[in-house]
Amino acid sequence: MSEEINTEGLREVIQVVVIPDRLLGDETTGKLLERLRKVEGIKGIILQGPYYARRKIKVGDQSFETTVKVGKIFIEVEDESLMEEIAEVCRNVLPFGFYTHINRYYAKPVSEHLQKKPVVKDLGVIKRE
Repeated sequence: MSEEINTEGLREVIQVVVIPDRLLGDETTGKLLERLRKVEGIKGIILQGPYYARRKIKVGDQSFETTVKVGKIFIEVEDESLMEEIAEVCRNVLPFGFYTHINRYYAKPVSEHLQKKPVVKDLGVIKRE
């Protein structure tokens, strides 16, 4: 039994989720982000993983500070057809296997209250080339 969902006032979010077979090292994370920033249609990237020592990761001529060892990557995209291009980037960068899938959900606009207290630490913006 399918239930109709009222999506009025919500925005559709499409994510390609990449789950590597191993936690990524800093150099591999930097290479992956460097290649992903060249893919047109990516809106944002969230890195998730266990807490690890604070350090800087270099992406091109930029660097940012992180405290996680990357174990999962959420890539918000304009269209799910980008999954194959993202998987190709991963095949070229990751020296081990990985799994990809699509997350699709509807999100409410972020309330003013939540904008003041981010749940996810913002590492900054990685500039496109």
